Amino acid sequence: MLLHSVSLDSFRLTRNHFHSVSRLYPEEPLFAQNMDLNNGIISYPLGLKREMVDFCETQLMKNIPPETYQPCEWHG
Repeated sequence: MLLHSVSLDSFRLTRNHFHSVSRLYPEEPLFAQNMDLNNGIISYPLGLKREMVDFCETQLMKNIPPETYQPCEWHG
């Protein structure tokens, strides 16, 4: 099987969706973390996001052809 493409970015949700999901799963550690709100989107703080994406990109590029990588960068 051939790999067509791989995309990568960090976790983010609209504020409404984040609050809905966090009410459904109040014990989920993901929703207890320090998150940023930017233009109605809740996501990891920029420094942490960059650190996580950089780590994942490094690991990913060890296992896929570079031309298949499509980074998903959201600018909110």
